[in-house]
Amino acid sequence: QNLDIDVGSIYLTKNNEIGIFLIKKNQSKGIGVNALKLLMKKNLKVRYLANVNPKNKKSIEFFKKNGFKLIQHTYELENNN
Repeated sequence: QNLDIDVGSIYLTKNNEIGIFLIKKNQSKGIGVNALKLLMKKNLKVRYLANVNPKNKKSIEFFKKNGFKLIQHTYELENNN
């Protein structure tokens, strides 16, 4: 029986930035927490960063529940000249 099912993705950049996305039906089942713990266990770093859209309340709560703290809001302007 093939149990390979896409549930979402998680990544860690060379700058220690974590990104995570779960398909909606797979959210709130502990999958994200387990993936985050495994990623950090396999990639021991002094600190990790997560850039989160301030309107994404679920993501903010996810990272807070997992020990992340708000340090800044970042704004960027691209010059398209």
